[in-house]
Amino acid sequence: MIVKQLVASLGVAWAVSTAAVAAPIFSEDFDDGNAATRWTTVSSNANTLANYAFDYSGVLDFNSNPIGVPQTGQTTHTGLKLAANLSGGTPAGVAGINAYANGLNLTGSVVMTFDMYAYFNDTAGSTIYGTYGFYHSTQTGTWNSLGSPATSGYWFTNSSDNGTSVAMRGLEVGTQDNTASRYLDGTQNPGSAAGVTYKALFPDLDGAGAKSMAGYVLNRWVNVRISRDMLTGDVKWEMKNPGDASYTQVYKVTDATQTQNSGTITLGMTDPFSSASGPNTYFIYDNVMVIPEPSSLVLCFVGLASLLATRKRG
Repeated sequence: MIVKQLVASLGVAWAVSTAAVAAPIFSEDFDDGNAATRWTTVSSNANTLANYAFDYSGVLDFNSNPIGVPQTGQTTHTGLKLAANLSGGTPAGVAGINAYANGLNLTGSVVMTFDMYAYFNDTAGSTIYGTYGFYHSTQTGTWNSLGSPATSGYWFTNSSDNGTSVAMRGLEVGTQDNTASRYLDGTQNPGSAAGVTYKALFPDLDGAGAKSMAGYVLNRWVNVRISRDMLTGDVKWEMKNPGDASYTQVYKVTDATQTQNSGTITLGMTDPFSSASGPNTYFIYDNVMVIPEPSSLVLCFVGLASLLATRKRG
């Protein structure tokens, strides 16, 4: 019995260690200038823009300071810039753009992390959303936050500011989850009176609420993590500031049906309303990584350890 417990304990330790250093299934830092060849771009119309080698070293925040980098020790400043519903474009209606990673087919439990900056320096209000997801077996775009035309996958979308009351949206295929209890603070509106944790997570940075708003990701780097555990059915969406020690869960659902079991990842931007975005309104993405979901590895190795212990005892 002691041998069995010891081997099982060693198995757990091995699993945790392995999960911590698990080799990425996919990674992209956009630094080599050739990222466009590794992604497929899908857009609603010509009123969009994708730059896979965007140098954001010269981008300034609302205080005229460089926006910096989202990772400690990062020395490069190249990312993916996505824009939609640009001023002067035709038509000025629902518009969006998505980048899908080529040659990637997720069939197991995974964790996807990336960095995101919602840049806004125009005079009018904004209704833009960042969109991102995984297990997309089809590549039809996720630019309508109300569900269509996405025909596969889990995806998430958050508005940069309070231009819409439903800023946080979790979706599977074409179905939006509006169950309030699954979202942080029990609300999809970070600016509401209920959004206390949202506001603590993302406080107002300019004191005026114009270029930064409490509870929203406007004009700041945000680290994002989405995960899917096929053993439990749990799908999670988490966020943090680059300086935070840990992520804050903003959404979680346990999917009992689990019909989305293969496909690639996506990053995007959308304006799901009949309006136009200014030329200084866009999203930047950087440091994309997909790794195996750690708890699945732990359970796998615990099972292996138990089997080894049983064989040892026999």
